[in-house]
Amino acid sequence: MKETPRSMVGPGRSQSHPLVVTGRETNRPVPGLRDMATTWRRLNASRDHRWTRPRSSAYVEGELAPRDERRLAGHAELCPDCAYLIATLEVLLGILPALRLPPDIAFAIAERTAERVRARIEECG
Repeated sequence: MKETPRSMVGPGRSQSHPLVVTGRETNRPVPGLRDMATTWRRLNASRDHRWTRPRSSAYVEGELAPRDERRLAGHAELCPDCAYLIATLEVLLGILPALRLPPDIAFAIAERTAERVRARIEECG
């Protein structure tokens, strides 16, 4: 366990953990403090969850700033949904190069698609 800095120890503070405030006379935890900490962690996790999703692709491709990368990695350790999303993106990015089509085949597919779109437009128009 890390040693608590002296500035964080004093009346009303527990020496075992700097964030545990105790009653001065009874030396028992203050009621509701644990619930408040749990609520704060839950709010922080949901905020990080919303922050993480749009940055997942950049994280997998190594395009995030170091601080953002640490934040996202820390969230992924706690959030199974985001960890799954990142693992899925890593697999997809590994598979994509194998799915490239030769240019002539890709062009033929694009031409057929364009013809179908034009035909649908004429039907509706």
